[in-house]
Formats: sequence, structure tokens, C-alpha cells
Amino acid sequence: MAAATPERVRMNLRKNDTVQVITGRDAGKQGKVLKILREKNRVIVQGVGFTKKHTRPNPQRNIKGGIAEREAPIHASNVMIMCGECNKRTRIGQPEFYSLLLTAVMGMIVMAASNDLITIFLGLELMSLALYVLVGFRRGQLESNEAALKYFLLGAFASGWCSPRS
Repeated sequence: MAAATPERVRMNLRKNDTVQVITGRDAGKQGKVLKILREKNRVIVQGVGFTKKHTRPNPQRNIKGGIAEREAPIHASNVMIMCGECNKRTRIGQPEFYSLLLTAVMGMIVMAASNDLITIFLGLELMSLALYVLVGFRRGQLESNEAALKYFLLGAFASGWCSPRS
């Protein structure tokens, strides 16, 4: 049986972002993101999560022996981004989600308030265009992309078949 590979989670962190550790032995500490390891869902934060590395002296490479401390990667779920203005922990939202949801609701309202078939058709199209994008909103997941494409093709054929003809 093959070993399961961990699912990559979309990280909205970038290099030089100020973050705060929310769990673990360094909870409450703040620092800048030095490096992002996307394939392991980990980040290296300045001044957080020190580990000791023992090195053997090597005179040929001019390396002194001893114990060196360096930052170790911590899981991305253990940090939260800090707001630059108010210096509080914040969540990174996706504002296009709410505008798309509002557009879909507006299409539903237009359909409910219509008096003739052309207005129902326009409200249906407004609602369905926003819903096509919302279905495929999680671009990193294959199922979401497949569902969005199928829904778009189904809607395109249906609207072409139902469109008012002169």
C-alpha cells in the first residue's frame, strides 16, 4: 500500500509578511516570514522555532565545530498574519467570493420581481454566471474545476436552447 501524500493547502502568506505564532512552544511570538516551503505547508519565521544543530569541526573546509542555532520550519496553520495598520491578527479573506454571491442573489431577486419572460431570462443568466464562478472557486481542487466546466457547458447549452427567438 502506497504512502498517502499530504494534500497541499493554498497558503496566502508571502515572504516578508509579519506573522504571529498561535500555537506551540513559541505561541505569541511575532516575526517576519523568511522562507515558504509550499510543498510541505511550512514557513520559516524570523526568531521563532529555534533548533540546535551540532556540527563537527572540519579544518579542510574551515568549519568550526560546535552547536549552531537556527530557525526551523513550522506548519503554516500555526501562524496568523498580522495587520500592518492595527498590529492585530487578521484573517486573509477572499473578497471576490462575497461580490459573486451578491451578484447571484441579485439575479435571483430580478427573477422573483419580473413580470415578463425576458426579465426572468436575464435574471437567470445573471444568477448562473455568478454561480459558474462560485462552483469553480477553489481552483486548486480538481473536482471544483471539473464541476465548474460541466456546469458551464450545461448552462451554455440550456441558455442557447431557451433563449428568446425573434
